[in-house]
Formats: sequence, structure tokens, C-alpha cells
Amino acid sequence: MLDFQSVLSAVILLIALCAPVPVHSNVVLLASGKSMKSGQISDTLRWQSSGTLIKGGCPSAVKIAKQCFTLKLLGKGQLQKRDPSQVSPEEDDLDDLDLLVKRDDGSDEDEGSVFSAAEDDVLSAVDDELLLGEDDLDDEQEEEFWADGLESDDEKNGLVKRDTSRQRIELYSWPKAPSGRTFLYQWSYNLRPVNTGDHFFHIAQLIRRNGDGGPVVTLNALKGRISFQAPGLGFKKGSSVPLSRFVKRTTRHIVKVKYGSKGSIDWLVKDGKKVIMSFHAKGNMGVNGSIKFGLYRRLTSGMKAATAYAGDYSVRRVK
Repeated sequence: MLDFQSVLSAVILLIALCAPVPVHSNVVLLASGKSMKSGQISDTLRWQSSGTLIKGGCPSAVKIAKQCFTLKLLGKGQLQKRDPSQVSPEEDDLDDLDLLVKRDDGSDEDEGSVFSAAEDDVLSAVDDELLLGEDDLDDEQEEEFWADGLESDDEKNGLVKRDTSRQRIELYSWPKAPSGRTFLYQWSYNLRPVNTGDHFFHIAQLIRRNGDGGPVVTLNALKGRISFQAPGLGFKKGSSVPLSRFVKRTTRHIVKVKYGSKGSIDWLVKDGKKVIMSFHAKGNMGVNGSIKFGLYRRLTSGMKAATAYAGDYSVRRVK
């Protein structure tokens, strides 16, 4: 026979289970993953998603304090496809990441020193040996490795109107950056354990949308490694680390870009105070550029679900 204390405990447990779960007002579902969606977060940040995108909901252990976003892709479905008959003229412009925005944010500021003295030393020390890095691939395997993971011409400029085997959740900078201007972008990113394959899995990318538009520099998860790729700048491969060195930790990305045909880029990836990856190059950074980051991959057989957290985003014009 049950005693009074046992009955009371059972009643309290039942009440607790039946009580409504509180919903935090700072958690907002931006995209459910049922169809391709896009929108605006602020004057300087926009998004596009075929997967689940949530504003908020980040675990405290991730330690992204300012406007954190949760990004989730399933191991099947959630492809970047649209019904053209249901796309407005404004949304249609998103297919080329070419929104109808006429204003140019960013006040005039002295360029000053973007990186600390230690970070400047790291960047100044980047030479061919560092950029090319070391790996265990022979020449034939190396050629195949770096040929994989790059988009086709049809996929270079953001969303495409046809059905594809691509999934994407991306946050991207706005307005488009004009030639001759220099911008400093920063964000935090935490990729959860995920499997990679022979096809592209973009973590972040600098793109340009002028006549010879497309990707300029790509941070790619490919064959168990995180690597910089920038073939258009003469670097078939750049700084690279094992995937295990990148996942399950919150990395800080600091990117300084001077746009134009005689532009430059300095990209640091930090784990705490330690620089784990870097990329430096000069060349054609194009015009009408943007930085985008998130999860963008070709979906193939055997791919598993992917989750990332991103936030602490900021951008300012430094010249």
C-alpha cells in the first residue's frame, strides 16, 4: 500500500510534467526548414536558409554573448529550392544576393591598427610555406583534394532558382561593399561534430558580384579538414587544419577586406587567444562584395545532420 509521502511525490511530479514549458521571448524561429526562406536581421546583416535557423537558443557553453543564432541541417531534404510562382520581385533579387538596397552604411573612421601587434606579426609571417601548409597527400591526391569543394559557375552567386542537391543556412553582410573601401568583419562560430566528404561544405566565404563575380576566398570543410581556398587569387590551397581542431570550440573570425581590383584580405581564425588559421592575399577582391558564414554544402549519400552556432557579428568601415 502506498504511503502518503509517495502519493504526494507522485502528484507533485504529475503537476510538474503537465505544467506549460516557459517560452523565452528572445528565441525566435526565423526558418523552419520546410522551404527556402530569407530575411533581414539588421541594416548590416541578412540571412537565407533552407534549413532551421533560430535567433537565440544557443547553449551557454558556446559563449556567444551577442545575438547568437542556431543553425541546423538534416541529413536529408531541406534543399535550396523555390517555387518561382511564389517568389516576389524583392525575393527574386536574393537569388543573386543582389537586394534593392541603395544606402551605404559605415561612418568615416581612421584606418588605424586593425589587429594587435601579435596578430600583425602572424600575418606578416605568412609566406608560401605557411599558406601551402603540410599534408600527407601525394601529387595526384592533392590535385583531387583541392579540385573538390568548389562551386560551379551556376552556383557562385548565392541562391539559385532551380532545384539542387544543396543545403544552406547563411548569414551575410549588407550593404554590398564598393571598390576602394576597406571593411573589418568579425563574428564567432561554433561547429558541432559533423562528417565531411568529397564535395564542398562551406563554413564562410568572401564573394564579389561584379562582372567576374563569384567566390574570392572560401573556408571549406572537406575530407576531414578545414581549409582556405582561393584559386582566383593564385592560391589553390591555403592554411589548413584537421577538422578536430576546429569543431566543438567557439572560433573568432577577424577579416579585413580592401575591395577593388588592387585589393587585399587578411583573415584570422582564433581559438581563444591562439591563432589557429590565417590567410593573407592581395589581388582582385571585386566590388559589391559580402562576407557570408554558416552552413552551405552539397548533400550526398551518407551525410549526417549538421549544427552550428554563430553570432557576435560586427562590421565597420575602416577606410
